[in-house]
Amino acid sequence: MSPPRRFRWGFIPLGLLLIGLIVWLAIAGRKPAQARTPPPVPVTVAQATNQDVPVTVTALGAAQAWQGVLINPLISGRLDYVAKEGDTVRAGQVLARIDCGPFTAALTQAQGALARDQGSLEGARRNLARYQQLVSENSIARQTMEDQAATVKQDEGAVLGDKGAVAAAQVNVDRCVIPSPISGRVGVRIVDAGNIVIANMTTGIISVNQIKPIAVTFTVPQGDFQRLSDASNGFRTPLATQAFSQETGAPLGAGELVVADNHVD
Repeated sequence: MSPPRRFRWGFIPLGLLLIGLIVWLAIAGRKPAQARTPPPVPVTVAQATNQDVPVTVTALGAAQAWQGVLINPLISGRLDYVAKEGDTVRAGQVLARIDCGPFTAALTQAQGALARDQGSLEGARRNLARYQQLVSENSIARQTMEDQAATVKQDEGAVLGDKGAVAAAQVNVDRCVIPSPISGRVGVRIVDAGNIVIANMTTGIISVNQIKPIAVTFTVPQGDFQRLSDASNGFRTPLATQAFSQETGAPLGAGELVVADNHVD
């Protein structure tokens, strides 16, 4: 015979009470977790001193030759020699040579004309001296002496013109050889040897760039410009600079800020 339904429903509250008691005992039996203390902070003691704080400005720069020269001929003629591309040259070393035959011949002609007119001048001066002596003795007319004096003046003018012609011819001869005005590296030639070059041509024959030392230009914002100006006493004190590779970050060289452009935006 099964127990009455009312009796079975009476066990439910008793079971719930028993479960709650077990849960309470489990929670109450737990020990409170101990709070973790942070590790000690290391403290270093140092003596306070006064010293300069570095001011660093980073900017994107572009390398360019310290000096660059485009070699243009000052006379016309056949180009006989051009320096090898990529060579390192010293100031005064020959970069190009133009055929000097016509200019040497012109110099010789000018020198010959000068020698001829100098001889004429010497003869005219001796005659003038004799005429002056004869005039003092009343042996010849004064007009003869005056005409001879005029001849001397003409010969002196001819000699002076000849000296100018010799100097001009010598300048052209000297311009046949083109030395390097700076020390640097030779660039790619524009005209090959054997071609005819023209005086004052704008394209040039060859170029030379000075790369030791080399210049690096860069632009900084207005605020950094003022900071650099203050740190260098208006750019009167040199500022140390260092260049790094944009691709690898490797140091490329060190130098000084030598000039601040006067074009400020």
